[in-house]
Amino acid sequence: MSPPETCSGHITLCCLSLLIASSALANESFELRVVPAVTDRYILPTDQPMPGIGDGELKLTATPGEYEPASFVIYAQDAINDVTVAVSKLRNSSGDILNADSIDVRIVKRWVQAAFGSNADKELRQLRPELLVYDDSLVKVENGLNHVRLENGEYKLTDSVASIPGRSVLHPAEWPIRDASVLQPFALDQGTNRQMWVTLHVPDNAASGIYEGLVTVATRDSGSVELPLVIEVLPFALAESMLEYSIYYRGYLDPKWPDGSISSEVKSNGQYLADLRNMKAHGIVSPTIYQKYRTGLFDQVMRLRAEAGIFPERLYYLGLNIVSNDAGKVPRSLGRIVDETNAKAAAAGIGQVYYYARDEARDEALTRQLPFWEEVWRHGGKIMAAGWQTDATRLGNFDVTGGKEDLFVCLGSLRESESTRWHSNDRLIYSYQNPTGGYEIPETYRLNYGLLLWQFGYDGAMPYAYQDAGGSVWNDFDSDRNRDFNFSYPALDRPIDTIQWEGFREGIDDIRYLSTLVGMLDSADEEKAAHVRRWLNQLREAPLGKLDLDEVRKALIAHVLYLEGSEDVTQSDYAVSALHKYFDAAGTKLEFDESLQGWWRFDESNNDEAVDLSQWGRTVQLYGDALIADNALVLDGDADFVTADGIEIPEDGTATIEGWFWFEEFAMDKRASLGLFSGIYQHASNNHLYITGTNEFLPVSSLLHLRTWHHIVISWDGNSPTVNAFIDGRPVPVIPGGEAEEVREIDDFIIGRAKSYFGGLLSRVKGTFHGRIAEVRVWNRVLTEAEVHASYNSGKNAR
Repeated sequence: MSPPETCSGHITLCCLSLLIASSALANESFELRVVPAVTDRYILPTDQPMPGIGDGELKLTATPGEYEPASFVIYAQDAINDVTVAVSKLRNSSGDILNADSIDVRIVKRWVQAAFGSNADKELRQLRPELLVYDDSLVKVENGLNHVRLENGEYKLTDSVASIPGRSVLHPAEWPIRDASVLQPFALDQGTNRQMWVTLHVPDNAASGIYEGLVTVATRDSGSVELPLVIEVLPFALAESMLEYSIYYRGYLDPKWPDGSISSEVKSNGQYLADLRNMKAHGIVSPTIYQKYRTGLFDQVMRLRAEAGIFPERLYYLGLNIVSNDAGKVPRSLGRIVDETNAKAAAAGIGQVYYYARDEARDEALTRQLPFWEEVWRHGGKIMAAGWQTDATRLGNFDVTGGKEDLFVCLGSLRESESTRWHSNDRLIYSYQNPTGGYEIPETYRLNYGLLLWQFGYDGAMPYAYQDAGGSVWNDFDSDRNRDFNFSYPALDRPIDTIQWEGFREGIDDIRYLSTLVGMLDSADEEKAAHVRRWLNQLREAPLGKLDLDEVRKALIAHVLYLEGSEDVTQSDYAVSALHKYFDAAGTKLEFDESLQGWWRFDESNNDEAVDLSQWGRTVQLYGDALIADNALVLDGDADFVTADGIEIPEDGTATIEGWFWFEEFAMDKRASLGLFSGIYQHASNNHLYITGTNEFLPVSSLLHLRTWHHIVISWDGNSPTVNAFIDGRPVPVIPGGEAEEVREIDDFIIGRAKSYFGGLLSRVKGTFHGRIAEVRVWNRVLTEAEVHASYNSGKNAR
């Protein structure tokens, strides 16, 4: 048997076509198309039918006990009514059966949400898919406003909650929100669509094999269409994750509110238990506990966790204010309460309690806490703190405390250098706010809280938050600073899931597949194990943001089966080099017409001259030690850059700038911003890309990899307040940090250096790129997505 081969302004998130060819299943009134489930690309109600995937079949692969998502879209050519979706029993060739109740079908509900980012313009109301509901009528959007249906059938405007400082705790009698328990019939207007979300939960005792059945979409007067359903149950079970997954869970019990609330805060016993079960089903092994110790309800919380099947090794406790003053005076009661809490945890089988220090403290606010931490340590507790990495402007936690925190919950971008520092002190590091909860970008959560954690050496994740809001948890617009942080939404009986919550679970499952494979190595055949270790090393070094995570999952499965002795593995299918995302741009050709204002390949033999391949023949000038070598512009980060004459783009103009960039160093490590080209620089505090002169940035740090070629495209249209961005062919969100502004004019085009907010050049060393640049093009129009893909495809094979 052969092993798998190994080889040495404002923005609306991208509502773009998925360019993958396939056929649709249809009758005269409507059609069905299978589409990717976990993706950051949106399908909105009036989008035209897009090519589907899966050859007209809904295909899922999972292990016993696993949850796995899929999706399809119903496109209505005519108005259709009383639409129902039914799933048949599924059978394999041995006669084994998967019952229909193993398949859950919900509607992806689109509603209006706020723009991403702190201090974003609240006037920006953007229609986005987010909620996963059984009743399509639970939420309706009228004139850009959300209305939620209460149990009595009345609709309430979600904006109608009084805007008061802090979190709004809505009484369940006034806001009785409850979704149906099964999918309800719904209707589609002519020319609209509805995206359906399918979740497979494989029974623990399911036999392996290929199961086949049907999903039937039927209507009252317009016939029905059958969608073949194919499920592969794998012949192994997933191991527990090698990483720890927690989440900030704010819920607490209050006898004054026996029925709970519609909020992230006060919960009834039933709501608390339902939340815990939902978190456990999504891979959370130990959610935080916010229950205040003084309430005397800690024991009840522990009983509910046990009932939900949550038995962690570590307990993360935020219910005790261990730092009670700024004077360093430790109260006598602190040690006693730590002893009592530790004892209760031990009785529940928990090995260690981590006590929460002050949130995101810096400088002296950190060091003033040390006497309180020492008291916790004396009584057998451990300290956890959410905090900062050192950047160009301020010291992070490690440099302030010396890395004393037992668990550092690290805010922002992932960095291997940061995890290495904490591990050198034998401390744990978890990821936090990368991004924060609530963004409708499930693919980003899958990547950032999945395999990237392993790649960067983190021990786990603790995102914020399961539910939280600056006002009402059902209103994204009532906080003067942040949009809501919801992975799920509270209701009377059980939480309502979101697409981002499902994406987060897929990231955890990626880690569980990886953990399964790693856990087999020590007992596997030595030759096979050596091969798999080589492949894993290559995967760990690969730019994961450029890989297709579904293909990576298939490769992990193939290697597990390979170690188990399966014959279903070929030589070449699973090389890491074969796992890159593929963008089908067939039939699309870039037209190098007069809209192309400049094109420099930097492949000249003369190391100080670059030829403009556009019709304009613009000259460039190299500054500092910039040179052309090995088919690229080489910049050492010490005041090297290039200017091009004659390119002018007015403030309200239209343009696309693209190029290939090889980062030898990132801004956070250099502790100085790095300019890519006019208008774009990498920020020294987070490695994201920022647009100069605006309040917008691109959260792309997780997609960039050192010493790897990346295709970066930025475009904007002066007729609309929209900036579009692509990294390696993948659309990325542009996050406004306040009231949106027009992209500043470009009157001198610079490569390898950015302009400041005030129009002048950034300081001498601070703003220059360190690495290599090639194939820079400037257009005076916006490239289509297909054109971006064509450009990426044409360049990636050469790099």
